[in-house]
Amino acid sequence: MSTTAPAPSHTVSRVVLERAVLDRAVLDRAAAAITARRQAEVEVLDAALEWAHAHVVTSDADAAGWLPETIHSLFGEQAIPIAGPGTPLVAEFAVHELAATLEVSHEATLALLGDVLDLAHRLPRLWTLVKTLRVPARLAREAARESRDLDVAAAGHADRLLTWQPHRLNPHRVGVLVHEARLYADPRPRDRRPRRSPRHPQGRRGPRPRRPRRQRGVHEPRHR
Repeated sequence: MSTTAPAPSHTVSRVVLERAVLDRAVLDRAAAAITARRQAEVEVLDAALEWAHAHVVTSDADAAGWLPETIHSLFGEQAIPIAGPGTPLVAEFAVHELAATLEVSHEATLALLGDVLDLAHRLPRLWTLVKTLRVPARLAREAARESRDLDVAAAGHADRLLTWQPHRLNPHRVGVLVHEARLYADPRPRDRRPRRSPRHPQGRRGPRPRRPRRQRGVHEPRHR
């Protein structure tokens, strides 16, 4: 028979309460860290946007863009703009300076500038939700890349769809809503629509490297 007296009920309650307080403090710390990270991501995007607006150019020759990684780029093939229709052109040298400051690659900086320009100029409602931390920056950047091939009117429709129920956004839903805007703008059957630009590994809507075509000699016979 045990002679150990049971712990008073008020002692047990105090231990449970202290544990609950500690657990709450850990969760609050994690939540604060997530909020701080999202705020930092917005600050980077906002600073990149201000940098882009400070270095706008009017000539395509001076503007930053995605270049095909093939021999064709050596013969004057025009670069693909980093953002969609309706956005300003940004000087190429400005991309290099920003990349050095952020300590990221040139391609990552092109993607960053393209995404934030699309958000500010083509998806302004979504950009507002990003700045108020109602939509994560990563989802907004995904929407910018997915909608880059849309014209200005279609992008505006996508913006309205994306911001209707922002709490439901996820990568899959972003793609579905942008595609719905694409169909709304161009209801033709798929086989009659113009071919969409291929996705770039960083910027998503950029040029896909193409293989140079094999050149036949003038008198070289075609083998069947």
